[in-house]
Amino acid sequence: MASANQTDAEEHAVSSRREPGSAAAQKLGTRHSILIADDSKVIRNRLVSILESLEGVELRVAVDGLEALSLAKERKPDLLLCDHEMPGLTGIQLLRVLRGTWSRVELPVLMLTSNSATETKVLAFQHGANDYVTKPVEPAELCARVNGQLELRRAILENLAARVQLFEARKYQAVGRLAAGVAHELNNPAQYTSSNLSFLRKSYASMQSVLESTLEWAKGEQHQHPFARRIAEQSRSLRLEEILGEAPMAVEEALDGIRRMANIIAEMKEFAGDPHAAMVELELNQALRNTVEVSRPMWSRVLYVHLDLEAELPSVRGAAHPMKQAFLNVLTNAVEAVASQKREGAGHLTIRTARADGGVEVTFSDDGPGISPQLQAQIFDPFFTTKPLGEGTGQGLFVAYAIIVEQHGGRVRCESQPGQGATFRIWLPLAAARAA
Repeated sequence: MASANQTDAEEHAVSSRREPGSAAAQKLGTRHSILIADDSKVIRNRLVSILESLEGVELRVAVDGLEALSLAKERKPDLLLCDHEMPGLTGIQLLRVLRGTWSRVELPVLMLTSNSATETKVLAFQHGANDYVTKPVEPAELCARVNGQLELRRAILENLAARVQLFEARKYQAVGRLAAGVAHELNNPAQYTSSNLSFLRKSYASMQSVLESTLEWAKGEQHQHPFARRIAEQSRSLRLEEILGEAPMAVEEALDGIRRMANIIAEMKEFAGDPHAAMVELELNQALRNTVEVSRPMWSRVLYVHLDLEAELPSVRGAAHPMKQAFLNVLTNAVEAVASQKREGAGHLTIRTARADGGVEVTFSDDGPGISPQLQAQIFDPFFTTKPLGEGTGQGLFVAYAIIVEQHGGRVRCESQPGQGATFRIWLPLAAARAA
């Protein structure tokens, strides 16, 4: 963290240490990132000395508006303290640029100036400032205003996050009901189609010997008997010998297709499950197989999915419905990451399960573009997305995190380097430990 006796170069150091805490608090900003932008080194040091006394803050400093813009784009702070008059970009100009990307809720801005004129304050508010403090700052007032902005932001995000989780849960329940309905509607025609194909196979087998004997007789007697000649000519015209050879294979392929359809129907029913089911002992391997199978149309053109599941994996205690949703969200993230590369050929995703540290670990390892260290700290935050505006909501990994950590007492982390793919590690406690 920056301090008053650091050089200008040292002032730019960023503390990346993260302290443990509740899942909700971590995702909604227990450790707040504050960016200070002021062209006066004395004032910067003064602000740092005041704010570093606050608990759970991470301070970064910028010497002018341009550097503040660069640091904000590199990693969005939770709060910006911005001087009104700076070289490069003034505080108002910086504010106008930032408001083109982030709203007052997403990036609160506290303006600092020695000009206490009402017109100056009104102008700052008109361009998107959240609050205003005049210099020289009073430590108690500054800390109170900073805490006020951070608490307000956290309260708003907590409310939005709760709404998102409720929306995702309802959406998933709707998908489950749809899957169950489709499975039910397909089940009956699949059953009678299978029964009819089985009947045709048996009937054909009983007639095949008669037809083959008749053709053999017609070939030998076609020069002596007009009826035999007629049968031989019609068999050649209809290519009856080819039909007799290929028909059994066609029936078997149709039966294989029906069996495949029945398997998909069963997977859809299992995936739908009961959205209101209580915590039970879960077989993670089966939950993963089910999730992968049901989502096959989504990933089959983008990825080769390889399952490396430890046999006789111990069970965990959890709710099947949300757990599959979490797995589906992580799988979807891998599909979208690999698809964003626009490369030739499909990518690869390996899903593994294994015993680990008194629990069970599930890993999703893809060969996508990877994630930069700066973004890894934010990927589980609500509404965070690297997709263009309108193409992503930033809910998938956040909801997966909430399900795994908050609902099931597990852990999830990401390991990645740019250009080297990404691995998401999910740890869940064993059923006995979770029950205790």
